Amino acid sequence: MKPALAAILLTTACSAARPPAGPAPEARVTQVLTEEDLTRKWEPSEEEASMARRAAPQGECAEPTSLIRGSFTRPGAKQVMLSIKAGPCDGPWSKHILVVLEGGREVWRADGATAVRAMDVDGDGQDEWLKLWRDYRSEDYRAEAWLSRTSGDILHIADAEEWHCGANGQVRWTSVSVLVRAGRAEVARGEHWRGCQ
Repeated sequence: MKPALAAILLTTACSAARPPAGPAPEARVTQVLTEEDLTRKWEPSEEEASMARRAAPQGECAEPTSLIRGSFTRPGAKQVMLSIKAGPCDGPWSKHILVVLEGGREVWRADGATAVRAMDVDGDGQDEWLKLWRDYRSEDYRAEAWLSRTSGDILHIADAEEWHCGANGQVRWTSVSVLVRAGRAEVARGEHWRGCQ
């Protein structure tokens, strides 16, 4: 998606859907996609693994892939978003699910890729989140990312990461930041390279 179009979509989600009341807020810059987002590791506790099993569709097995905390369905809420891969207990994982829990009770659910970080991009007290999907089907793999909220995806980052890790291989990754100022959003991208790990 072109940055200009992404900015229009983000402006619609951040301002048009919720017209600002009173003076315009100060400009704010949010780093939406960083190298740390792409390299972060997470190991679930037994309690978190148990939460994933309880949230699995009936008759299926599940495994958590991430857990983040924020206010996802309304401002100020203390909530947990659990990313789960699920499927038949005797077969491969067949779906990825996002579940929001508040006080141990499920308040929102949708299909989706792994959520890796919560952030309040537009300053309204309700968190957006970065979700990440990786394609491991070949030796060279790639990643896509989205900035999302409970009403839907806001920004698609198709070129989040590409691995080409043969001899002297490199990884190309994209940094993304969003500047929100006076109800308008500007998206900035950067291209970076690092050696294979």
